[in-house]
Amino acid sequence: MPQLDKRPAPRRPTVLRGVTWDEYVAMRAKPENAHVKLTYDGPAGGLLEIEMPNGSLHESVGWWLGLLIAAFTEERRIAVRGVGSLTQSRADLQRGLESDLCYYVASLPNLRDRNRIDLQAGDPPPDLCVEVDVTSLGVAKLPIYAALGVPEVWVWADETLTVHRRNGDEGYEVAAESGELPGFPVAFAAELIARRDEAEHFDLLKEWRSAVRPGEHGGAN
Repeated sequence: MPQLDKRPAPRRPTVLRGVTWDEYVAMRAKPENAHVKLTYDGPAGGLLEIEMPNGSLHESVGWWLGLLIAAFTEERRIAVRGVGSLTQSRADLQRGLESDLCYYVASLPNLRDRNRIDLQAGDPPPDLCVEVDVTSLGVAKLPIYAALGVPEVWVWADETLTVHRRNGDEGYEVAAESGELPGFPVAFAAELIARRDEAEHFDLLKEWRSAVRPGEHGGAN
């Protein structure tokens, strides 16, 4: 007999049309909106998506992905800088958004100041952005990432982690592996996150480190 899913339904984002760039910037600057994700696409008709914090499921998956990425880069000795939900916006493109997680990898040496990142002032976009897509509704974000020049976007949806690699000026294509974090076991990461309620995090993290550590079973040599 089918079981009723008792988890609360995720909140759907609010989408406004005809919003100007200045209105988006003003809304982003308000202190009361500090924890609100805003996605703006001017060329698409001034679309503005307003996404409130989406509850424990969203936060839990984001926390797990950040934990696995941190452990992987530590074990593989990959220099990386996580910048959280960095606001990525450019007035010349009339686009802006916040990811759930952002990382600088190859572009890390090109940052002017690693503690004050500003794409509008000439800093490169993050090399890797992560979207925990609980609602799967609202403004399309991949075209915005493509316009900003983000090389790779990971999307978590329906208990699956999908890698999107930028394909020139044509947007993104789904890839089997990460180009920014080579060797990152995408499918295994999704498997561990799916088991997050079945075991303590330190046990799952130990299993993860054993799998990704160079020279050990499952790890690269």
